[in-house]
Amino acid sequence: MIPAQQQIEILKRGAVDLISEEDLKRKIETGKQLRVKLGADPTRPDLHLGHAVILKKMRQFQELGHKVIMLIGDFTAMIGDPSGKSKTRPPLTLEETRQNAHSYLEQCKLILKDDPEVLELRYNSEWLEPLGYADVIRLASRYTVARILERDDFTKRLQSGTPISLHELLYPLTQGYDSVALEADVELGGTDQLFNNLVGRTLQGQYEQEPQVVLTLPLLVGLDGVEKMSKSLNNYIGLTDTPDVMFAKLMKVPDNLLENYFTLLTDLSINTIENILTLHPIRSHRILATLVVAWIHGKYDITDESTLVTLLRYDDFTAIFDIAKAGNTGKFLKGLRDLYELLPGLRFILTHNTNNLPSQTVQSIKNLCDQIQELPNLIDELSRMEFTDINEKQRYHNIIIKFHNNFDIFREMLIKETNSIIELALKNKDTAIFKDWLEIQSKFEVAKERYEQIAKGGIPDDLQTTTVPEADFNEAGKVGILKLIVLGGLATSNKEARRFVEQKGIKLNGETFTDPQAFLDLSEPVVLQRGKDRFARLSR
Repeated sequence: MIPAQQQIEILKRGAVDLISEEDLKRKIETGKQLRVKLGADPTRPDLHLGHAVILKKMRQFQELGHKVIMLIGDFTAMIGDPSGKSKTRPPLTLEETRQNAHSYLEQCKLILKDDPEVLELRYNSEWLEPLGYADVIRLASRYTVARILERDDFTKRLQSGTPISLHELLYPLTQGYDSVALEADVELGGTDQLFNNLVGRTLQGQYEQEPQVVLTLPLLVGLDGVEKMSKSLNNYIGLTDTPDVMFAKLMKVPDNLLENYFTLLTDLSINTIENILTLHPIRSHRILATLVVAWIHGKYDITDESTLVTLLRYDDFTAIFDIAKAGNTGKFLKGLRDLYELLPGLRFILTHNTNNLPSQTVQSIKNLCDQIQELPNLIDELSRMEFTDINEKQRYHNIIIKFHNNFDIFREMLIKETNSIIELALKNKDTAIFKDWLEIQSKFEVAKERYEQIAKGGIPDDLQTTTVPEADFNEAGKVGILKLIVLGGLATSNKEARRFVEQKGIKLNGETFTDPQAFLDLSEPVVLQRGKDRFARLSR
């Protein structure tokens, strides 16, 4: 197990509050698997990168061997969390919370390890729904109204004369009681949850449990550069956004927020981040976009220092396995053995295709053959390594970096050259590491091409076509432009669509469209565009 102080340094990164570091160190030093709680009311089914900040911290706890508890607040969502709210939030039904929770969990698994050894799923209706009236009264007796009203949002509402309902005063207690029911060792949350989490810490002490450690993380500022990331404010980057959309949105992150995004969404060192920020802003944005898209969509954590070498060299969407972690050693060794089996095929290519290949490609293959020739010794050395200290890991990193460079050149050659060469190299070989690389590279190349096409004012070629129902056409066989904008998902209502048209925010087949009264017969498919990166192709 990694020493307690080293774990704390990893877990403190990006944190705002840690109450307290001494308690966390003491808990880790016991050697037991900590129970790390994150509570979430599934009021919205879609997650964004703001949620990813906390989920990434949970993943770090998992990697360190601790169990994270995803607590779905299906019961408390029916109350409505008043944190940071200037008015009472409308409650949801239990059915609505369960529906949202399903989507929520599937998105969480994009980041968290889906392993019962380190992931536990719970619903707080398990213990809150059975509580009787007497139980609620006893729970309420453990906290004073004065303490509850210390919350900043309650204070502001009292000062402004905005009503506060009694059920809202109970919310911090019910959330705090969750920690008692779960016997949580640590609770994570955004800075807006600090008060509620501290209530849980207090209640645990009153129930004769060891108080939980509270760790809060900053709220990620959205693309507007002002407000916290939120779907309702339309300044968000969704976890389910396609790679090209996510990449395009990350390119819009305000320059003054780049350091914040690198710090919260990657594991790069402070020095490395500072070096990246000295580059041209477009290049810095590309690096951020590449890392985050590969992390979310490639399911590979490529934020390790060793992988940045190749990224800075090629500045593309290369997705490389995070093979620097001891837990992935076995998988990588298998990949090396598979690679060694390619040696005869590579030599065949050199023997029979030298005259048909660019000299640079030939030299790359020769260099790779020389490297592969040394693989048996490397495999033997890596197999004997014990990852007990940072120096051993660094030596491992250095060996891998050397292979990254030539291996990446060869991968690029495979993609760019003929299919026959790919077939020769991979014939009858179960090279999972190649297949993964090629699949991820293909996905990101498409995303990159689409982004660059849009950036130059073009229309993407891969748009799906929406068929307009016949019922939406009038007697003349035409359909209104406002209806098309809504059907294409570019507006939520005709009123909103009209505003976009009048503000010259809609293009029709690449040309700005300004007539909200227009009707089209759709004799040919049309492409509507809102902003720089939202498109819809519609046909009859």
